[in-house]
Amino acid sequence: MRYFARVKPDVLNRFAAEHKFGDMDIRRQRTNSSRKNSFRLNEKYYSTLTDKRAFVLSHGRDIMILKIVGYAEQVAQYYKLEDFKAYGWIAHQRYPTKGRVWHPGGAHPFTGMDEALVHNGDFANYYA
Repeated sequence: MRYFARVKPDVLNRFAAEHKFGDMDIRRQRTNSSRKNSFRLNEKYYSTLTDKRAFVLSHGRDIMILKIVGYAEQVAQYYKLEDFKAYGWIAHQRYPTKGRVWHPGGAHPFTGMDEALVHNGDFANYYA
C-alpha cells in the first residue's frame, strides 16, 4: 500500500521542540520527523524476531522507489518506465548468492527522503 502523509503542524512543533530543531527550516523538520517515524514503525513491526507485520519500504519527497521480484527488463515494461521523466535513475538487480531474499525490506535500494542507495558488497551473517 502507498500512503501520502504530512505531519500536523502541532505535532511537528512538539517534535521540533523535543529534539531542539526549532532553528531548522520547516522542510528539514518534516524530513526528520518522517525519518524518525519510519524508523519507529520498522522497529516496532519489523525488526523484532517475532512476526513481521509491517514495514516502511521507502519514504520520500519527489522520489519513487520500486522493490519487486522479477527481471529488470520486465519491470520497466510492466510499469511503462520508458514513459517516465526523471532527473536521475538508480537500479539494482540481485541474484541471491548467500541465501534467499526473505523480505523486501532488506533489499536495495535503501532510501531516505531525497536519496537512494545501492551498494556492491556483502552483508553475509550481519546479524551474527
